[in-house]
Formats: sequence, structure tokens, C-alpha cells
Amino acid sequence: MRKGFTLVEILIAIAVFSILASFMLINFRKDQNYRDLKQDGIFIESIIKKSQTLSLSGQSINGQAYEKFIVSAGNCIAGLCSSFDLKGRIGTEEYLLESVTFSKSKIAGIDQNFKIEFDTPRAQAKITYNNQNVATSSLRLINTKDSSLFKCVEFSAISGRIDITNCQ
Repeated sequence: MRKGFTLVEILIAIAVFSILASFMLINFRKDQNYRDLKQDGIFIESIIKKSQTLSLSGQSINGQAYEKFIVSAGNCIAGLCSSFDLKGRIGTEEYLLESVTFSKSKIAGIDQNFKIEFDTPRAQAKITYNNQNVATSSLRLINTKDSSLFKCVEFSAISGRIDITNCQ
């Protein structure tokens, strides 16, 4: 009657464990890229909601009472944008209030002609893309490490609804 394991049995167990661990690590990295993408979608959603709230409240910022709040894309190269800016407008002057830069994803299919405007005090939204007003927009976020991963941030100017969805 023998007690314990042979060297071959231990080596086989270590090899099987190593293979299983490598699969788990690969899936974890893909999940991390997906979480990064969703987080950037939440940043876009929050900056749009913030501009809605500011325009509804009529609150002054740094002693300035803005007539309009604008959310626009920034740092666009070849149809991929890496930031979203929140600006306040008084007359014809625009002032940068906040900027969100994405390091792990890019916004595809738009350029610097894209903007969402909220008029005070009713927060009525107007989406402009290529100098045309549109009723809805769908911003496609693409992960910079894995271009097969993407999410959409959809916004309706009519209802003001913002959704983060899986793109079709």
C-alpha cells in the first residue's frame, strides 16, 4: 500500500491547473476591457446629464449665468474622438467648464461638428451633427485594446433619455 503521489501525477496536476488558470486570465482581461468601455459610456452619460441639470437649474457657475450648455466631441482624428467637453455659452462666447478624456476607448462615427445643446431654463435639447439637427444620436464607443468590443450611448433630444446599450 503506497502513500502519497508520484512525481508524474503531480506534474500532470500542475499542467492541468496551469492550462485552466491561463484561460481564466484571458477571460479576465477581456472582461476588464469591457468594464473600461462601460465606464467610459457612463462618463459620457454623466456629462450629458450634468449639462441637462445645469440648464434646468439656471445655476450660476463662477458668478456666470450661462444661456446655453453645450456638450461636444473633442480631440477628433480620422473619425475617432477621445474627449467630450462641457461648455457654457454667454452671447457668442463659449467657456469650457469640464472635459472628459478617454484613454481606453474612442468615440467612432462623429467629429468636432457633433454637439448637444441645452437651452436654459427649460433644458430643451438640440442635437447637431454636420450642421443638421437630428432627433436622436448614437455614439459608438470602441475599446482601444480590442476593437471587437464596443458599446453605444444613445440620446434622444425629444425625451432627453440616455441609454448605454450593446450596439446592433
